Amino acid sequence: MSRKNAWVVGGTSGIGLATAAILKKRGRSVLTTGQEDDVREWSELEWIYTDVILPNLGDLHELVYCAGVNDLVWLGKMGPDYDYTGLLDVNVAGFVRLCDILADYSVENLRVVVVGSDAAERPMRTSMLYCASKAALHMAAQVAAREMAAVGWRVNVVAPGMTSDTNMTKYIDDTV
Repeated sequence: MSRKNAWVVGGTSGIGLATAAILKKRGRSVLTTGQEDDVREWSELEWIYTDVILPNLGDLHELVYCAGVNDLVWLGKMGPDYDYTGLLDVNVAGFVRLCDILADYSVENLRVVVVGSDAAERPMRTSMLYCASKAALHMAAQVAAREMAAVGWRVNVVAPGMTSDTNMTKYIDDTV
């Protein structure tokens, strides 16, 4: 049996880093990329797939989308100049871009794990956009699963709550 290749987006810290370590321990060839820099731009995602993954690993078998950011802001404090797009771009649009690219390149039999959040179902003070983006991410994963099932994609969402020893937990603890 040939070695499985995995890409962990958001795999340089927290849950993504731990996931990459587990995949490596289980014999996968793993590419980890940062959570923000690689998901905001279509061309960057496509470059990683075509110029890094394909020539160095070969076919992609597993994808973990673990990119996520939060910006803790109380309602009434955002104001007209607040940038709503940055958080949405990382938390949901990056996943949509990535799925579209992989579908366009006819990737088949892909196992996808989306690391969402229980915040998709549980409101958190100071995190309106985060909660909404994670709910959107969960739905995007369901749509991807439905659309890509015919070519063998299996898309699942895990929705952890607060996880100790991550940058996100420290950020929330320090801010709220």
